[in-house]
Amino acid sequence: MTSTPDASITSLLAQWKDGDRHVENQLASLVYPVLRDIARGQVLGRGGVLTLRPTELVSEAYERIADQRSVDWQNRDHFYAIAATMLRRVLTDHIRRR
Repeated sequence: MTSTPDASITSLLAQWKDGDRHVENQLASLVYPVLRDIARGQVLGRGGVLTLRPTELVSEAYERIADQRSVDWQNRDHFYAIAATMLRRVLTDHIRRR
């Protein structure tokens, strides 16, 4: 049986939720490109008026996601849905500060 990236992400999320912080780097390397694409779309959707770069947005959002100890990650899609929400919150906070 061949492991797909989606299955790997779901498996890593389960391990991460169970407290295995050793999988965090592996998980981050798999989800980072997708998070950056989502962030890029959200930044571009603001018409380029932000001083926040997608990389900075992802970094701050990922820190907030990592602090979510009580989330029962269902699968990769669930993770990305919460991540997209977190990215929007970071953007909103950034806009409010400006």
